[in-house]
Amino acid sequence: GRGQLVLRFSGRSYSLRRFNDIVLSDLVEGNRLELNKWINKAEDAVDWTARAEKIAELEGYSDIKKGALEIQERARSSIRKVVPCDVLEPGVLPEEHRETFDVVFSGGCLESAVVDDESYRFVVKNVGELVKPGGLLVLSGFGGLKNTYRLGTADFPLSKFTEDVMKQALKDAGFQLKVDRTKKFTAELGSPEGFAFVFAAHEL
Repeated sequence: GRGQLVLRFSGRSYSLRRFNDIVLSDLVEGNRLELNKWINKAEDAVDWTARAEKIAELEGYSDIKKGALEIQERARSSIRKVVPCDVLEPGVLPEEHRETFDVVFSGGCLESAVVDDESYRFVVKNVGELVKPGGLLVLSGFGGLKNTYRLGTADFPLSKFTEDVMKQALKDAGFQLKVDRTKKFTAELGSPEGFAFVFAAHEL
C-alpha cells in the first residue's frame, strides 16, 4: 500500500530509472482517489513539489525546480495503474488485477495491518506470493514501537515486532535476505527499542 506517498519510493532515481511499469495499490479508496488525481494532474490533487525538490537535490540537479518537474513527470509516466489491495486476503489483489511482479515494495504497511507475530507471518506470505520466481520483496518501516500510534485524536493498535520476527517471516515465506539495513530511532519513535528497517529478499 502506498497511500499518498507516491514520491517517497516511486519518485526516486533508483526506482524510476530502473522500473518503468509500476502498479500502485492501497486498501483505502480515498488514498487511491488521491493517487489517481495526482497522476491525472487534477487541480485539487496533492502537491508533491516539495518532496520532488528534495529528490532533485539527491539526484544532483543544478536546477532544482526543473528537476522536480522532470521527476514528477517521470513518476506519472512510470505508473501503469492504481488498484485496491488487502494484505489480509489471499492473493492480496482483486482477481481482475492479480498478477506477479519482478519487485514488490511495501513501506510501513504490513506491521500496521496485523496484531501478532503469527498474523505478520501470514501477511508476509500473502504479499510474497505476488513476487515472480527469483524476484525481490522489499519491506521498509519501523519496528520495536509502542503498542499504539496516534493519528489525530485517535489511537490505533500497533504490534511491537522485533528484527528476528520480521526476518523469520521472510524466511518462512520462501525468501532469502539479501539487504538488511536497520537503524535505531529510540528518541524519535518514543520507544527504547524503536528502529527503522529496510529488508530486501529474493524469492527462492
